[in-house]
Amino acid sequence: METRCARCDAPLDCLASVDCWCMKLPPGLPVPSEQDSGCYCPACLAEIMATLSIKRVR
Repeated sequence: METRCARCDAPLDCLASVDCWCMKLPPGLPVPSEQDSGCYCPACLAEIMATLSIKRVR
């Protein structure tokens, strides 16, 4: 289904299943629930995951 990125509002396809593009990435964030803000586009998800990696290392 087409949706919008919760962070930058870019259009993206979310399959909401194990077949989604995001499931091919290494684990980094929990899959959002319906109450959460929603999915992130590939660019925003990569940036968020990179930021979290930096914080964990420190």
